Amino acid sequence: MKIGIVTYHSDHNYGAMLQAYALQKFIKQQLLADVQIINYIPKVKIHSSHILPKINSLKSLAWCIIKLFYYKSIKRKHNSFEYFLEKYMDKTKVYYSYEELLKDPPIFDLYITGSDQTFNPNSIHIYVFFLAFCPKGSIKISYAPSFGYSFIPENKQAILKALLEDYSYLSVRETSGSNIINSLISKNVPSVLDPVFLVKRDEWKNIAKPLKIKYKSFILCYSLIGNKLQMDIAIQLKEKTGLPIILLTHTVFSRTKADLTINCAGPLEFLWLFDHSNYVVTDSFHGTAFSVLFEKPFYSCIVLKEKSDRIIDLLRKLDLEDRVISDQKMRINGNIDIEYNKIADKLEEERKRSIDYLLAAIYGY
Repeated sequence: MKIGIVTYHSDHNYGAMLQAYALQKFIKQQLLADVQIINYIPKVKIHSSHILPKINSLKSLAWCIIKLFYYKSIKRKHNSFEYFLEKYMDKTKVYYSYEELLKDPPIFDLYITGSDQTFNPNSIHIYVFFLAFCPKGSIKISYAPSFGYSFIPENKQAILKALLEDYSYLSVRETSGSNIINSLISKNVPSVLDPVFLVKRDEWKNIAKPLKIKYKSFILCYSLIGNKLQMDIAIQLKEKTGLPIILLTHTVFSRTKADLTINCAGPLEFLWLFDHSNYVVTDSFHGTAFSVLFEKPFYSCIVLKEKSDRIIDLLRKLDLEDRVISDQKMRINGNIDIEYNKIADKLEEERKRSIDYLLAAIYGY
């Protein structure tokens, strides 16, 4: 069996790259199938992934000059992501546009839209991620995609309806996504776990790459958006535990009260930091997901409420809603640890349900 997956796989983003790896790895292990990532890399992404930005304005020139001061760490991080992409993912040839995919589509027995915001109605890549390039009559499956929004603009509804109706099997990552599909095509579809949960903790540990840092115990603050809220909560944890704060961020320079800032980690180092942390504070969905996978006491900070469904939905399924921080004035009270023995059965139940859907869709029964 030959299976092609389209998802966000090449972005230099921890969650995007690791979820793509996880879905491919799981299907390969379960089915011993030939599974490839459809290597769609639009030219706009090629420019955005450059170590130094393309200079086309005074602003980009200023940003380029600033980046030159941090060139060593930026290059190290860039190379780490590119290494992961080459070593850990099997890919088709590169397609630079939807038109190239239409002209010479990769041929598979079935096609899967993977996770992340691949069903985003405002994406300029909508026809790629909804598999509109596939040969007529192809089997199309979605596994845990997200719309990124809790509602669909009226001017996008007709096209989404047509694209969704062409799928053989549909699932989504959030309950809000199930509601959207039901409203568009009157079909009840399951919400399943993000692909990172399909790979067990020990398998993630096996590929993690150590970072040379002076702290053996620490609070990991993984900041995706860079909001002050995460650091406030991390400082509260530091006051309670006496542990230092390590800030993991994509920003090359930041004013912070962290004891150590890391901005050069690749996906493998990301895994190691989560595995070796004592506590985690994050505003990221995948930061939350890996905190659960590695059984770390954590707090999830809600920065953009309109895009918080995926975090809330996951924690609701696991009865961990008390780990949500949504107010700048919130204080950490009560037990800061988590009894993961009570969470394990719930997670395994959700994992089994997700696997059952995926295998049933692939086998067509």
